[in-house]
Amino acid sequence: MAREKGYERVACDRAEAVHPGGELPIVFMTPEDKRNEEWLDIVYTDTLGVPRALTLCPDCARKYRSIMDTHDRDMTEFANEGR
Repeated sequence: MAREKGYERVACDRAEAVHPGGELPIVFMTPEDKRNEEWLDIVYTDTLGVPRALTLCPDCARKYRSIMDTHDRDMTEFANEGR
């Protein structure tokens, strides 16, 4: 079949330089593709209060989760300081 419908192009929003080989991960997936679970769409608020949205590849998603684990620990310590 020369054409197939129902695919979505997904690319990481981080720079090429942070990826292995300096190549931006770009994949084509159907909604049912199990690889969808490995990609992460996040929205965070920067220090100016502006919401920022990112799509993260599996490697960057792991790094993001690690950052958030540290952030959560730091915020818990901050909130409970002096109690």
